[in-house]
Amino acid sequence: EATLLTTELPVAVAVTITSGILNTGWHDGLDVFMHAAKRAFSNSRWKVDFLALVPENLANDEIAALAEIGFTTRPVPVPVLLRDVQSKHARWAMEKFGCCGDLEGL
Repeated sequence: EATLLTTELPVAVAVTITSGILNTGWHDGLDVFMHAAKRAFSNSRWKVDFLALVPENLANDEIAALAEIGFTTRPVPVPVLLRDVQSKHARWAMEKFGCCGDLEGL
């Protein structure tokens, strides 16, 4: 009889990818992350899915690169586009701080 102690429990580990990883250090970094994460969960009772949340317009070769590393991609819409932010200060802050403008909201 299966119980919570003997059943594989599902869990997801997710990363947010806001732009391409090919020809950048991010590809290597994600590769190392995946290796470490798989090793950390290797003796676990958790069934782990590795997800990459990506913008809907991410190029197919970038999605293929993520799949090659071991991620399942989930294209998602940008929740709040920069052009839709009414406050001048908030729009300025979104552009100035962080790495990715409106993609920070993924």
